Amino acid sequence: MNLYIAAPYDEKKAARALREVLAADGFTVLSSWLDAGGPETFDEAVRLAALEKNIYDLRRCDGIVVLAHVGTPGETLAEAGRYLERRRINGLPVYAVWTHAVNGKGRRLSDSTPGVRRVTLSSVSCAADWTIVRAEASAMRDAWLSDIQQREAGMAVYAVEDEDNA
Repeated sequence: MNLYIAAPYDEKKAARALREVLAADGFTVLSSWLDAGGPETFDEAVRLAALEKNIYDLRRCDGIVVLAHVGTPGETLAEAGRYLERRRINGLPVYAVWTHAVNGKGRRLSDSTPGVRRVTLSSVSCAADWTIVRAEASAMRDAWLSDIQQREAGMAVYAVEDEDNA
């Protein structure tokens, strides 16, 4: 399963640590922003190029992990929104793990949003927190695999062309 990790840019180190945990569990993480060098820039050309890479990664991901419990959670909403919007427009199921803090920081979606697995975390990057996220991502992958099997049996439609992949 291909995943995108959305996190505030300042939390890149934590997102990289999570990428390693998820990769060890067989996930492919398509978040090229994690490998971008240097601090965040306000140079428009650089930001537009990064945006194009993010959109490309989001087009190819099956699911998303949103680290909204750390940093400035609003920084993650563009990527999360792009993923959720595209899935909804195309009638595709959502596969998302959405973290938020004990104090509610990062809680942006309704509890009834289909396909979103909520995880309450207490720290930025501790092994126990990543174990919880990995477990939720594994459960999400099981749901995704079940949907894939249904598609192969002719029960679901995923071959959708839109402005992103036409």
